[in-house]
Amino acid sequence: MIQIDEQLTRNYIRTFLGYGTLESKVWLIGPEQGGGKRASEFRDRVTAWANRGQKEIEDLHSYHSAINLDWTGSIQSTWGPLIRIMLASDGKLAPQNSPSPISSEFERKQVLAFQRDCFGKNPGGDSCILDLIPIASPSTKDWGAKNSDHEWLDTRAKYEQAFLHERTELIQAKIKQYKPQLVVFFGLGRKPEWQKMLDVLGADAFEPSEHPRLSCANSDHTFFALIPHPEGLRPKGKGAKNRCLAEIGRELGRTTHKLGFMLGAPRC
Repeated sequence: MIQIDEQLTRNYIRTFLGYGTLESKVWLIGPEQGGGKRASEFRDRVTAWANRGQKEIEDLHSYHSAINLDWTGSIQSTWGPLIRIMLASDGKLAPQNSPSPISSEFERKQVLAFQRDCFGKNPGGDSCILDLIPIASPSTKDWGAKNSDHEWLDTRAKYEQAFLHERTELIQAKIKQYKPQLVVFFGLGRKPEWQKMLDVLGADAFEPSEHPRLSCANSDHTFFALIPHPEGLRPKGKGAKNRCLAEIGRELGRTTHKLGFMLGAPRC
């Protein structure tokens, strides 16, 4: 069993939001982090968070370094696609019908460089990545805190019954407070929670865009987008996923530009 102080665990679950800076113009909000394959990972994450000052938002790379995870040398399977979308929305990655090996490698290096140098940077960064559930899990069918010694945390169902509503309210309160220009929700399985936030924030309901995998909604201060989780995006064909991500990004850029949101990709 993983021994973690119960109050510390509750504080982590209630207050830890994710990575980057809440002052950034663009927020990316997903259901939960991947990971959690090691039985000790949940304990390691909570312990590192406590040792680093129990902040509501962390620096992505230094926090992961504290739990012996390094994302400076390889593209992470969720963050990489999100970065592709954001770079493409600013015209930095253009979809090509038949990308050459040279252009594909150049784009890969662009994405990796942004992930390494800019993504989730705190302080001084311009990106924000938040999780509805702050517990890293290998998949939605597995649960990263199943080895916890707290009975109220040993299944996903128990956790969600106790904390999901509270987490939803916390994130929507942060959106209301900081008023980011763009919020990208990823993960269609959590659309009910995303729509609840929009309802409270006075935004429109999600409507389809000209791209079949992008839905959009608007409010007075923030433009909202909804896309599938990158892990579940599997178009057929070599290079099809990267082209699809770039197309989503370009459509997102066109739509926000029409509405007067001059965003650009997040900066370092």
